[in-house]
Amino acid sequence: MPYMRVLSTPGISHVVGKHCSELKPCIIKGVDVNLLPANNIYLFGLVLLDLYFTKEELSQSLIFPSTKSKKPMLDQEKVGTIIELMNQRFPDEQFDVKKFQEKANQKCKDANNYVLVD
Repeated sequence: MPYMRVLSTPGISHVVGKHCSELKPCIIKGVDVNLLPANNIYLFGLVLLDLYFTKEELSQSLIFPSTKSKKPMLDQEKVGTIIELMNQRFPDEQFDVKKFQEKANQKCKDANNYVLVD
C-alpha cells in the first residue's frame, strides 16, 4: 500500500500519495486541483498560489527569500504543499526550484499592480 499523508490547512484538505500512480482528490476551497487546466508544472504552481494565498498576501510577500527585497516569505508549509502537488501532478517533469522561484516571485510582485475595489 502506498504511503499516504493527510495535509490540512484551514479551509484546505486533501490527501497526497507518495509513489502513487493515480492522483488523489485534492480539494482546495471547493476546487479539485487535479481538474485545473495547466500545461506544465510551473503554470500549475502559479494557479495553486492563487488558491492558497490571497492577492494581498501575494503582494506583501515572496515565495522564497530574496537578497533584493526585504519582504517576508509566504507560509512555507503551504509552499511545500504546493510543490508536492506540482510534483504529484507532473511526475515526469523536472522541477527546477530556481525557475519556480523566479516565476512565483514575479507573480507576487505583479499582485501589487492589482487595484482592490470593495
